[in-house]
Amino acid sequence: MPRSYGQPGSGVFKLAVVVVRSAQQPALPDPVVYISGGPGSPLTKYAENQARHPYAPDRDLILVDQRGVGRSEPSLCPKIAGELLGAGFAVADAITAETQDRRRALFMACRDAAKAQGVNLDDFGTNVTVEDFEQVRQALGIARWNVVGNSYGTTVAMTLMARHPEAIRLAVLDSVYPPDLILPQWSARVAAARTAFFGMCEQDPACAAAFPDLAGQYRHTLERLSHTPLTVSVPAAMRQTNNQAPLTASLFEMVVAHRLYDPENYPNLPRLIATVHDGKLEDFAAALAAVLSGAADVSHPAHIAVECRDRPHLREPAGAESLDQIVDQGICTGWSNLGPPLSFRWARTVRRWCSLASSIRTPACRSAAMSPSWSATAHAGSSSR
Repeated sequence: MPRSYGQPGSGVFKLAVVVVRSAQQPALPDPVVYISGGPGSPLTKYAENQARHPYAPDRDLILVDQRGVGRSEPSLCPKIAGELLGAGFAVADAITAETQDRRRALFMACRDAAKAQGVNLDDFGTNVTVEDFEQVRQALGIARWNVVGNSYGTTVAMTLMARHPEAIRLAVLDSVYPPDLILPQWSARVAAARTAFFGMCEQDPACAAAFPDLAGQYRHTLERLSHTPLTVSVPAAMRQTNNQAPLTASLFEMVVAHRLYDPENYPNLPRLIATVHDGKLEDFAAALAAVLSGAADVSHPAHIAVECRDRPHLREPAGAESLDQIVDQGICTGWSNLGPPLSFRWARTVRRWCSLASSIRTPACRSAAMSPSWSATAHAGSSSR
């Protein structure tokens, strides 16, 4: 891929691409391209798992590690990946000027290292990612393909729909990452998802019987932790003394927010809240480890490289709520220039896209058909993905 689409002579980056052949051969001529979330989440390393669960058994599946992610070039700051992850955890656990300054200093060191390697951080963003996918399509000789976007991948998918509509047979948007230039604060989105979740529990006889005041337990736990943090076990990768860290109100709120992101977590989430309320932390330690494991899989520099180009609100001061201070606001200024606005062509609803995409089997289509009330909050718990 060209390093810079505006400067053809600037060199190239190599992208990792995997084509998973369908069980039926010859396959239909319009394959499925799956666009992962993040931004910054690798994909080709999971090719074997993807192959076991095909979206369309009669079509090939194309997987791409996006620019700066996974096995694709450029590799952004691999030597300090652990420090960046630890700095993010430190901010979530204790929101102070010291922890926020430490995180920002690491990102600025990453920026300087990238520039020293000749990487222009303006050569990122969804507009660039879309042209990378178009280059992949042309290189593989594909006339039209079926696009499946998940989370941030829906941003890429919608931009592809607007800029290269002739190349798309159909699109499935799973857990849409809103393309609005001005987004509500993360705390507001999480609060809406959390309220909806508590309402679902109240309306479910089994959940309501087991957890009659789940919302009250959550509020009481937050209040108590804000005054008296507990101590929780953390993975060794966090480099905490004796592998333990304070369980603060902000850390509890962050973990619950991330567990709201995926409906697969919903059955166990009431128990998680109740056990922390009762001072029993085994479930929380496991949930925290899962959140950190997912975070460790993401290239945080690549994430920032895209978000700083796409999202003007990340250049504004963070909100007063703890969740808003955990996100990456304050880093984009000085990282790169804001990119051009994105172009979108909206589908009316995910259900409509699923009806068009009956030959493409995705979790979004299944959840839209079986349980739209649960899937309605599936994405609101995410800060970006």
